[in-house]
Amino acid sequence: MGHGKRAVCGAAVAALAMICALAMIWIGSATASGSSDTWSFVSAPDLHPPRLDVVKRRAGLARGDFLVVSSVNQRVGMHSTGQSGPMILDSKAQPVWFEKTNAALDFDQDAYRGKPVLVEVRNDAVVVLNEHYRTIFAVRGRKPWMIDGHDASIIGMDIWVVVVRTVQHQNLTAYGGPADGTVVDCGLQEYQLSTGRLIRTWDALNPGGKPNVPLSASEMSGKGMTLPGPHRGQRVFDPYHLNAVQALPDGDLLVSMRDTWAVYLLDPTSDKILWALGGRRSTFTLGHGARFKWQHDAKLIQPATGGMGRDIELTLFNDNNGHSSAGLVLRLNTITHKARLVDAYHHHPALYAQILGSMQLLPNGNALVGWGSEPYFSEYAKSGKLLFDAEWPGIADQSYRTLFTDSWVGTPYSPPGGAVRGKTVYASWNGATEVARWEVMAGSSGGNLTVVASHARTGFETAIGVSAAYAVYRVRALRASGRVLGTSQPFS
Repeated sequence: MGHGKRAVCGAAVAALAMICALAMIWIGSATASGSSDTWSFVSAPDLHPPRLDVVKRRAGLARGDFLVVSSVNQRVGMHSTGQSGPMILDSKAQPVWFEKTNAALDFDQDAYRGKPVLVEVRNDAVVVLNEHYRTIFAVRGRKPWMIDGHDASIIGMDIWVVVVRTVQHQNLTAYGGPADGTVVDCGLQEYQLSTGRLIRTWDALNPGGKPNVPLSASEMSGKGMTLPGPHRGQRVFDPYHLNAVQALPDGDLLVSMRDTWAVYLLDPTSDKILWALGGRRSTFTLGHGARFKWQHDAKLIQPATGGMGRDIELTLFNDNNGHSSAGLVLRLNTITHKARLVDAYHHHPALYAQILGSMQLLPNGNALVGWGSEPYFSEYAKSGKLLFDAEWPGIADQSYRTLFTDSWVGTPYSPPGGAVRGKTVYASWNGATEVARWEVMAGSSGGNLTVVASHARTGFETAIGVSAAYAVYRVRALRASGRVLGTSQPFS
């Protein structure tokens, strides 16, 4: 595939996780495995993730891995390539870990009790995984709210999750809609992870009271959108579409609402919005190049310093529907109420994302841009020079965000996998990040095996030649120091 492949550019349409539309638009079934666009592994025969094409790779990349979710963009195709699910990819876009599931949309690394954890945002729950890739917490929304598959943020012992619900019998005539319409309300819920206890809920629409974000702030028409699938024909007004949350140490929340074209700093204890960046009610004057539309993944670069001050920097992905998309770095002054553009990262040729996307500054100063519904992700030097460009194999393939980690150490709970074909032994260990070398142990019986071959790890799966055929084999994974990390079950 080359750079001529593009998702169809058109008007923005919001998808609703509230009534399963999110899953139906963004998450779908996979194509059959075994093609050149999917991975197949002898020692892990059940895994067939998509095989990305590295279009460009230059020196200067940040040292670490990428976090993505393989899912389908049903606007341009009914199936994704290979199996769907969250993946960790190395700097060559080869898999390190893959979980086969159609439920996940977003995938990120966070911290709990000072230890790294993985957070999967699914269409019905937020799941937290430990270093062994085992679920340690699962959070589900409390009725009438449901988990929305966009984002979650751990702070201390708690987690903030994005939730949605429908609110009926709303007069939308002032917004071009019906007198008796249905609104998709969005909110945020804070849960205690250890107990699952709901601590508080922040509500954008706040039915029966004063809205925390008025419907007049929306850029969407009150006529609404028509839902797909089993809800086909039902029209709803999606005025907010909250798609990012960042919990800050001082208790405030940074929130992005796609359909208001705005990013907010809010105090969830008082419901007060401290400032709004962009949109119809911006408290900032935005300088040249700092405006954005239909944005995703807004995050403060230094969350520990909070969202108030003279030099507040944040990143976001500007979908900018109908125009060239870009990853932006903005600098805010909450004293003078001015915001200016620091850096903008564009793709050449230009990409036009309809939905999704991400922007992240990396520890070495590079920038990582996930192009959402456009099937690419790219890493740039701070100068803007393109260092890395990876392309998903199919036009319907996408990842909600592409994020980076240089600190994840995976030690899988399950043992390594092994298989033999003739005089070649295959070894893999899904999710293990410290394997430097493989040894093959073989013999006439399972209890009497000796090392007969070894080979440096060459990727997710390593092929190791042996000089003779044996009755029983095992493979074992070694660190660079020679310490054994794990041993497979016997196989023949």
